Amino acid sequence: LALGVKLFLYSGCPFYADIKPNIWDIIEEHKVNYSFFVTSIVDRMEKFDLKPNSDAKFEHLKMIAMGGSPVKPENFEYIRRIVGKNTFIGSMYGATETSGTFSGFSLNLPTYPGEVQVPALGKDIQCFNEEGEPVIGQRGEMVVRSPNPSFPAYLWKDDDKKVLNSNYFSKYPGVWCQNDVCLVNPVTKGIVV
Repeated sequence: LALGVKLFLYSGCPFYADIKPNIWDIIEEHKVNYSFFVTSIVDRMEKFDLKPNSDAKFEHLKMIAMGGSPVKPENFEYIRRIVGKNTFIGSMYGATETSGTFSGFSLNLPTYPGEVQVPALGKDIQCFNEEGEPVIGQRGEMVVRSPNPSFPAYLWKDDDKKVLNSNYFSKYPGVWCQNDVCLVNPVTKGIVV
């Protein structure tokens, strides 16, 4: 905001098709460059077949990010049908307890439906098998091997850190285990959560 960026906030239900203008029309009308949608909202927008009511071209829309729960390939394809091929679409992955995301974006690399594209800067995210070894092409556990300042130092009413250590550090000592199943695509190197 200090650089003159305009913030556009939308309050309301974005997936009712009979609301005019709908969220897509608002994005077009206000020349929004970046938008974030929670995955469950995208599910409903697709279910209601929400489309722009106007001749929207989304020339100003550079990027749409989705997250909050795993992004399905159908979510990606729905957004692509609406905004076209010139808008970057990315899947975000993070956790409330770490106050941030594990994933990032690179506008120089392709994105693939349902996959987290790249780790966030400074995050060494891996898929571990039961032996605590990194695996590619097979299901495993999402882990973060690098320390991170946004990781909690303690949990509420957990003064001795037993719950924190039991929940996140006991499976692979010294490694944050998010307790989410994942798979690293052997071809794209994207992560499916």
